[in-house]
Amino acid sequence: MKKSAQFTIRQKLASGLALMFLSVLIISLYAIIQLDRLDRLITTALAVDAEILKGSESLLNALLAQAGNEKKFIITRDPAFKKLFTDSVRESLGRLDALAALSDNSKTMDMISEIRASYQRYADLAEREFAAPGTVPGAGGSQKLIDDISARLRALNEAAQRSLDNTMLSSKKISEGGTGIALFITAFAILCGVAFGFIVTKAFYIPLQRLKQGTRDIARGDFFKKIEISSADEIGEVSASFNQMCDRLRELDQLKTDFISNITHDLKTPLASITEANNLLAEGIGGSPSPEQQHLLAIIREDAARLLRLIESIIDLSKMESGLLIYEFVPSDIPAVITEAIDAVRMLAERKKITVSFAPDPDLPRAAIDRAKLVQGLINLLGNAIKFTQENGSVHLSARAVDPEQYSVNSKKASAETDSPATDKRFLEISVADTGVGIPPEDLPRIFDKFYQGRAGVYQRCSGLGLAIVKHIIEDHGGVIRAESAAAGGSTFHILLPLTQGAAPAGI
Repeated sequence: MKKSAQFTIRQKLASGLALMFLSVLIISLYAIIQLDRLDRLITTALAVDAEILKGSESLLNALLAQAGNEKKFIITRDPAFKKLFTDSVRESLGRLDALAALSDNSKTMDMISEIRASYQRYADLAEREFAAPGTVPGAGGSQKLIDDISARLRALNEAAQRSLDNTMLSSKKISEGGTGIALFITAFAILCGVAFGFIVTKAFYIPLQRLKQGTRDIARGDFFKKIEISSADEIGEVSASFNQMCDRLRELDQLKTDFISNITHDLKTPLASITEANNLLAEGIGGSPSPEQQHLLAIIREDAARLLRLIESIIDLSKMESGLLIYEFVPSDIPAVITEAIDAVRMLAERKKITVSFAPDPDLPRAAIDRAKLVQGLINLLGNAIKFTQENGSVHLSARAVDPEQYSVNSKKASAETDSPATDKRFLEISVADTGVGIPPEDLPRIFDKFYQGRAGVYQRCSGLGLAIVKHIIEDHGGVIRAESAAAGGSTFHILLPLTQGAAPAGI
């Protein structure tokens, strides 16, 4: 079979993980780049613009102090004022050199160079005024230079402030833009994760659920349901193999059914001859049998009858599974049907000293049933109950009409998996309870499977067909059956039948 060009499971996983990894990588790289830009802007703002802003203000204050010291020296000729002036000028020139070295902007560097040149001219002019006694303060043009330097320092301060504002605005824009893009990429990554989860669900969970349901169907013996998985990956190959296995199992099951059907029909004729010959010998044809021979003939008659019942059960079950068994539904009196079934097993119960009780309800409505088939089912249930109940035990039957609400409450108490009937019609509940050995919990899910005997049935020579036949009969009536068993012993089988034919309950 030629494979299509679809991805395998490994490729799907690798693609999804690669997409998620790529999304995370893009977010991380973008965040690193934006953080680096933001760091550079903040560094520039703090290391350059803020320093120039602070330096220009400090130089402006120093210039005013220098002008005051200059005037005080010219008036008083006190050397202390000259020294203050000289030291302040040296410090200011050094600070201008530091600002020029710190600046990374050519325009700012030009402004600082012009300020330093004016500062130097002012310092030289002040020295000449200091050297000429009797000079009038400001007469040599120093005041004009001071005003020029002050104006340039204010211009430098304003430029630094604008640069700082622009840097902070750019930082804000980068932060807002980075946040928006990061949110977008994050949302995209989340969408990718959701898409990846959807792909994983579609590629794994849903097909596995179908495979799981398919295995449950096979476990119940239903080999006709196909698993519809069209993908070309490994799960698709498994589902194709699973369907092939179902086809093969169905063929084998059909071969087994055909074999059993044929062999039972082939056995029935010679068995009838054996039974008839045995009866003739018991009646004295061919000579009067001795007591020992009568005993042996009784054993043959009993075992032949048991074998004939087994063959008839197999034939009935084959007809039920093939849908060939014909039912005749007529309104019937349920207490009379139950009484007929009890009468059929009364001899068996008396042999084991087992009490079979039934209290008929006079108000019980009639139900549309196949009387013979339902009696057969009840006889199977009663026979099982008597077989697995010790001597001096008891078997009790009850029958009642229940409505959907009442049944819903009771069924929820009985089983957590019970579904209430999705109808407003009434139902008939028949219960068969015994005081026998009980049913082990591990056997309860399979006791209605054909040929399944369970742990207790191995020691009672059971065929494993009785309960399977009962289940078919009840389901063909549109009803359901379930069993429950207490840990201390005793079992109860509940049958739920619609009082109107076709009103099948959803579950029990």
